[in-house]
Amino acid sequence: MRAYGGYRNQWWARAERQNFEDSSKVVAFKNTLVNATRVTGYTTSGSNKRMYQVRNYNGSYHAGGVLKQLVYVNFANNVVIVRLGCYWRHPQYGSEAFLYAVGKAL
Repeated sequence: MRAYGGYRNQWWARAERQNFEDSSKVVAFKNTLVNATRVTGYTTSGSNKRMYQVRNYNGSYHAGGVLKQLVYVNFANNVVIVRLGCYWRHPQYGSEAFLYAVGKAL
């Protein structure tokens, strides 16, 4: 999935992002991960502070339908969650973020 930028055949992979201020720390962290992407650098707005980021694909995926249906799969935790419904209203989470949080916690 990483080779396709996190997307293939209607399935999306979720990457967890880790941010670092020191480039040597982010490279050392990346070397401990199996599914990490390349290190990217960016400058924060306002403070002009240089930061570095690495993404780690943790093995969880989701597919979405046109009416906001979601199928979530996490192979590491043996979890499958299916959400059938059109409306989602939560003040803190979007439906994808909620399913990923629940699937990771199980």
